[in-house]
Amino acid sequence: LNLLKFCPNIILLKSYDVILNVKSKNGEAAKQSMDQATLLISGLTDDYAKAYFLYSKAVYYMYVKQYDKALSEINKEIKMEQSFAPMKLRAEILYKMGNLKESALQYRELLRQNEEMYTTAFVRQMSQIHALHAMNELQLEVKDLHVKELKLGAKQQQLKLTFTIIIMLISILIFGLIVYIHMHRLKNELLKEKSDLLKSEK
Repeated sequence: LNLLKFCPNIILLKSYDVILNVKSKNGEAAKQSMDQATLLISGLTDDYAKAYFLYSKAVYYMYVKQYDKALSEINKEIKMEQSFAPMKLRAEILYKMGNLKESALQYRELLRQNEEMYTTAFVRQMSQIHALHAMNELQLEVKDLHVKELKLGAKQQQLKLTFTIIIMLISILIFGLIVYIHMHRLKNELLKEKSDLLKSEK
């Protein structure tokens, strides 16, 4: 019963080992970790653990150049979870298989999703900044109504609160800038990969 309770965590750990060993070019250790996770996967109901296991298998099969198996595993994961990492891996597998046209289409779809994700994240950050700004203004207006009744100590408390709000706004602006830089860099990488693929098709 304890094994079943911790089974998803064990599978996640073994799946991570597979990917780590592939990156270290230790195919034998990667295969061993994959086989150990396979023994526990039957009956598993944790979709996240299942999806990550399928991803690790696709990584391993691509490493050993069994591209058909790699494509099969990553397609299974994408049916469960259409996130960036598995879709990028699928494009890489297709490229390794020599299917340059479909690989380019996959990269193009990734680029489209990346642009949508960037736009959504940017709009969300701006909305949060506007909401905090509006809240700040409202709080200042309320405080102004009571300023005449406040003592010197209350005025100092107001300054502390205003400073805290400014720090929050600055933090959100910095976070938004980090998100923008990350998404812009990711967009450039995808454009470069897309360009390289299109050049290889010629």
